[in-house]
Amino acid sequence: MRRRTRSGRPRGAEVEWRRDTLRAYERVEWTRAEMEGWLIQQAFEGMLRAIEDGKEGRRRATQGTMAIAELAESVTSRICRFVGGGTFSRSSPFGYWHEDVRALGFLRPPWGLAFDALFDASCASEP
Repeated sequence: MRRRTRSGRPRGAEVEWRRDTLRAYERVEWTRAEMEGWLIQQAFEGMLRAIEDGKEGRRRATQGTMAIAELAESVTSRICRFVGGGTFSRSSPFGYWHEDVRALGFLRPPWGLAFDALFDASCASEP
């Protein structure tokens, strides 16, 4: 069963409904958001596979986490640009989601520390 939006339409139906009225910029942003969403899924599956295999699981999980964090912020900002000015109205969840994803950036370790740890791990793993 497909999930439905507040208007009662299935998710994605809003884009199908507006398909003929979308401008080139909106089409590009929607397509890029979908591609980045797919990349998030691939990174997550790669993290799980690395942990299950036991080969550099911690390093790959850290890399995946950092990639997903960057992609999540990019996807939500693209969706906000696609939706337009209505993004930050009280009735729209997109603005809230975007701000939540951005706020999570302050809860994770600083980028510099994470990149230093990954660099040290990559240097240690080389022959």
